[in-house]
Amino acid sequence: MNMCTKAQSRNYVISSFFLFISLSVLGVFLFFSLFPYRIAHIDSPAEVVSKEVVAGEALEYRFKAVVFNPYPVVEVRRIITNGVDYIMQPTNPPTPKTGHVDSIVRSNIIPEGIPPGRYKIRFEAVHKVNPVRTMSVFWETEAFMVIE
Repeated sequence: MNMCTKAQSRNYVISSFFLFISLSVLGVFLFFSLFPYRIAHIDSPAEVVSKEVVAGEALEYRFKAVVFNPYPVVEVRRIITNGVDYIMQPTNPPTPKTGHVDSIVRSNIIPEGIPPGRYKIRFEAVHKVNPVRTMSVFWETEAFMVIE
């Protein structure tokens, strides 16, 4: 007959409890990592209001979006491109509110020193959706001209 001592029984209960806790934490982590979060739908390409802009001045474009969940924005990465990528300084905008957004944006200053030509700006907004995951939303503007 196989009899367990009290110490063995206690160890079995304690190890079962820690195994349960560990599997629960793993399950929560997997849920946070794999859940399909819906952040926003952004009309892309964004309509450029000022079709021509001088380097050093602000580009105006119409930003249309539907924000489904107001997850905090960690940063917005911006790249001006015409085949050659010019990386602009990332920004930290406020957390968007839920609902429809339709506004004219004037906060993107075209950097000095960019040669004249036809460009687009590509955006990547990085959202912190939970403690273990970030997600990105991408959009770009229509083509515009940088003039001297």
